[in-house]
Amino acid sequence: MKQRILVPLDGSPLAETALSEARLMAQVLDCAITLLHVIMPVTAERAYLFPTSRLQHDWEDYHSRAQEYLHTVQARLAEDGIEAACCVDEGFPADVITRHIENDPAVAMAVIATHGRSGLQRWFLGSVADKVFHAVRKPVMIVRPAPKNQPVVDKGQYRTILVPLDGSSIAAQAIDMAQQIGKNTGATLVLLGAVPNVTDLIMGVGDTLPLWMEEQLQEEKDRLTKYLDLTAQQYVATGGKARTRVVYGQPAEEILHACTDEKADLIVMASHGRSGMQRLWYGSVATKVVNAAAVPLLIIHASIPNEPGTPL
Repeated sequence: MKQRILVPLDGSPLAETALSEARLMAQVLDCAITLLHVIMPVTAERAYLFPTSRLQHDWEDYHSRAQEYLHTVQARLAEDGIEAACCVDEGFPADVITRHIENDPAVAMAVIATHGRSGLQRWFLGSVADKVFHAVRKPVMIVRPAPKNQPVVDKGQYRTILVPLDGSSIAAQAIDMAQQIGKNTGATLVLLGAVPNVTDLIMGVGDTLPLWMEEQLQEEKDRLTKYLDLTAQQYVATGGKARTRVVYGQPAEEILHACTDEKADLIVMASHGRSGMQRLWYGSVATKVVNAAAVPLLIIHASIPNEPGTPL
């Protein structure tokens, strides 16, 4: 059975920003695509105001137009040689999308578009992508639309893939997917490790860092450097391309900085992880990266028994 990539579409230009990445991932991973459109259930108010015959007519009309829209997208994908199936379902979007991802064994991952607001307000495709992101156990790619007045550029292929790692076996679950994509596209993997910044650690303990803490920081950096170098060497030995980057700083900030500095066009990271010295990958890291990254983020939902991990 050929694996499939689920792409929820509501007919908006925003949702269709996910199509470019889904098309590319389908070619890279040799997958088919399932296009999903969700019809919201009839509200109690509408059910009260209109007769059943009217509601049935409206539902059939909407269903027909949704099918027509998906078939149009399906034809566009067929021109690129990508097999696509169409599905129109009814219910609350987050619940329906989650059900299709989790219950269909053919669905290997999902690609979902997200939008945002600047400032302190939270943004994450309303609440739909947020709910799906936290509910499913399969990989999810979150795609942001290009800024206003900036044309959407079809990059054609991935060139640089950023892979944040903290040395744990949980975070390492992102490596297999990143390597698969890297080998199939010829992209270079940038393995990133972050060690807590000195300025963050001295807050509340004075103006200087105790000698024992400085030694732990250096040990942590040495550990990460050795781990990332070994991981890169093993991948290069199989024909892949990789380089490493170990920095001091907060994980989310360093991921975003490295993404820009390395000109990465994809981030692949696990949704759980830990540091060797203390908690490094905090619970808000993945959300912060999703909210600010200018490139697609592929999140691997990792889970390992008997090893502590907190969602990124």
